[in-house]
Amino acid sequence: MRWTPLALVLLAAPVAAQIAPPTQQPPDLSGPKVQTTEQEPTLIRQSPETGMIIRLETTPEEAALELVNLTPQEREAVNKVLAERAAVMDRIVADNLPKLLKYQGIREGDTLRERMQALTELARSMKPMEEYNAAHGTLLRQISALIAPEKAALVQKLVSDYRRAIMAEADATYPQDPRHDTPEKRQSALRGRELLLAIGTELNRSYDRQIAAKTEALNDFIAALDLSAEQEQKVRAHAADFAQIAIAGKPTPEQRRAFFGKVFRELNDDQKLKLLTLIYERAK
Repeated sequence: MRWTPLALVLLAAPVAAQIAPPTQQPPDLSGPKVQTTEQEPTLIRQSPETGMIIRLETTPEEAALELVNLTPQEREAVNKVLAERAAVMDRIVADNLPKLLKYQGIREGDTLRERMQALTELARSMKPMEEYNAAHGTLLRQISALIAPEKAALVQKLVSDYRRAIMAEADATYPQDPRHDTPEKRQSALRGRELLLAIGTELNRSYDRQIAAKTEALNDFIAALDLSAEQEQKVRAHAADFAQIAIAGKPTPEQRRAFFGKVFRELNDDQKLKLLTLIYERAK
């Protein structure tokens, strides 16, 4: 959806000049997107500060596709698959909004332990995606069937190299656990941890997709929340700040996420769940 700031400008119209300071956002479980290079393509990037592998913001398969020169026909076919899978994930999240709210850490009193527990519970709700994979194949298999064989081979290599590097780093850095007293048990635990992190990334992407598509409707959403005068003033202040960003250019996902985080923090728990329900309403 093409961004237009009209709704937010209208929402922000009565705001006084005083703008509430930003609230610190919970850390994401993902890193910067992969960058292309003229050298041999790779998804593996290391942080210059820590030397650790920078986690991708997308699936490795999608990141690998950025390094492959697809034809328009291949791109159209791949995008259709990605859209189908995104819709499945969005429906899963829409059916588990209280868990998403806790995972996002924007309810009063949510601790890091509770957020991680919510992520674990969300991971147990992935049956629709498992059913989709059983019917259509994994994402890598779907992509490989839609593009030229030499391109599929490159995507498979990029994904395999990245996952091996991630697992090797996890094995080298993750603390030993006496419950995992054999290499097989440790590898199984590490794979489970990586799967949980991957699901966290997909949850973040689902949330980003929905707020990007629904930002223009926020004015209507706010009207349905029965805000107090104080709440409305604060929300309009945040909207005024974000409207200036929107007027200057298309907001980044990080800026949009930060804005919605500020709005959520002005609401009580019932209002937060209602707003999230409105955002995800058409995803079901």
